[in-house]
Amino acid sequence: MAAPARAQGTEKASIIVVGEDADDDSVSRFSSTFQRVEDSLIRELNAAGFSALDETAASLGNFDQDHLRRADLDLIAIARSATRATIDVAVVLTIFADVEELRYTTRILPRVKGRLLDVKRGRQVGSFEIRDRGARNAPANCPRECILEAVGRRSNILVKEVKDALSIKLADFVAGDD
Repeated sequence: MAAPARAQGTEKASIIVVGEDADDDSVSRFSSTFQRVEDSLIRELNAAGFSALDETAASLGNFDQDHLRRADLDLIAIARSATRATIDVAVVLTIFADVEELRYTTRILPRVKGRLLDVKRGRQVGSFEIRDRGARNAPANCPRECILEAVGRRSNILVKEVKDALSIKLADFVAGDD
């Protein structure tokens, strides 16, 4: 299969990063923790030579951001409406803070799930799931804000692993191996 044409004639994909938080156990895409992960991921992808934007920057805020359970078609419509760049791939992120409550501590296991959507063809072209390699301890009876802060402190480590997984998936996409 021939490689799909890249936006603006580049060899690397142009990306929009969008959040999905429909799962009650996921971290809200409006939280500072999600924003830290998203911002770090966009910086890492741009440093790796991709052109990456968040959905607000790409669409100049022209879409209602307040609803949950957004269908892939909605996310693709947001990506297609981008005014700052032609978007090739939508990376849909969901962040989780899996928790194990123990008598003496709260063990937190952050993970990030993602899907890659081909914006032009309107279909999924890949997925990934990254788990932090080790549980992080927080105080016993750590409330949700405490848990989210612990996840946020691990964001740089998680983002590097997400960027590595994405780079492989995106290279396959660019090569036409999707």
